[in-house]
Amino acid sequence: MRPTAELSADPVCEDERPAVEELAPLTEGLPPKERAAVVLRYGYDLDYDAIGAALGSNEQAARQAASAGVRRLRKEKEQG
Repeated sequence: MRPTAELSADPVCEDERPAVEELAPLTEGLPPKERAAVVLRYGYDLDYDAIGAALGSNEQAARQAASAGVRRLRKEKEQG
């Protein structure tokens, strides 16, 4: 399940991606790089090369940051 599954049923974006405004409060507890990676991937639908460039790293680091952010979000949801 995508970490954005609990967002509102009415998509704000035409292509049904969550609006960045919806992701912001969900990701505010994440470390900065993980938060940026999650927002850029799921809010802006950027590929990992572009995310890596935006973060000053590479594709693999972007994948790891997004994955770690999603894991944290899932863990928070399970705990609370």
